[in-house]
Amino acid sequence: MAEAACFYPWPNLVFVPVRDAPPCRWALVWRTANETLLLRAFAQTVRDLDEANAQG
Repeated sequence: MAEAACFYPWPNLVFVPVRDAPPCRWALVWRTANETLLLRAFAQTVRDLDEANAQG
């Protein structure tokens, strides 16, 4: 998650690792008003890759 602080910097915001918390996952989100066929195809590709990685 530290990379999020690099990609999305905010003034006075710092990354503080919590080492004893369960891992969390990233998710793709977007406003449905801005959805396009290209965006839906990208999201499907990400899902397919995630499923392929989960299967080994």
